[in-house]
Formats: sequence, C-alpha cells, structure tokens
Amino acid sequence: MSFKNLLPHTCEITLPGEITGTDEWGRSIHESKKPYKTSCRYVTEKAKRRNTEGESIVIQTSLLLPKECELSPEMSIDNLCDAEGYKITDEPLVVDSIKRQTGAKKLHHYKVVLKGAE
Repeated sequence: MSFKNLLPHTCEITLPGEITGTDEWGRSIHESKKPYKTSCRYVTEKAKRRNTEGESIVIQTSLLLPKECELSPEMSIDNLCDAEGYKITDEPLVVDSIKRQTGAKKLHHYKVVLKGAE
C-alpha cells in the first residue's frame, strides 16, 4: 500500500514569500505566495507531560505530509478537509515543529506538530 493512500485529508499550505521590508516593530514583512493544496493526515494523540505537580495528559495534534511538500516553520495551513471535502476545523493551524520521518536511509514523510493543546 502506498503512503499517499494513508493520507485521506487535504489542506492548503502557504509559504512565506520574499522579505520586502520591515514593519514599525522591526518584524519582517513577506510578500504573499500562492497556496498549494496537498494530501495529508490530521492526527490527534494523547501525550503525557510531567509537571511539578505530577502528570497531565494533553492532546497533541499534527499533520502527516508527503515528502514532496515544501515546508517552512513560518508557513500557514488552512482549509483542512476530510475525504468528502468537509472542513475538519476552522481554527488556524500554527506550526510548532517540523520533524523528518525517515525509513532505513531516506526521507519517508514529514510530521508537522501543531501548536496548542486541548
């Protein structure tokens, strides 16, 4: 079975464009790039985190994306839909980290961990 068959969802990824200047607070201003649509899998996992009072359980959300995707920590992810085209969430998806998932010796796919927990 192909990995792409395990990606039933779709999303639109918008990468930051070239830096065109800075705003009044010194932050970079990027030109807009056209978003591209890709297949993905939206995953929620229970993760145990230890804090000073003991153990707590949070929900970690992530996206699995094919290795052909061009990614950036500053990208925006929108229009996350299921196989029938219904939106899974209207919330903005913000990247926390991008992890390379490798096979024996080469890149297999990406796991994009999303910020926020429920």
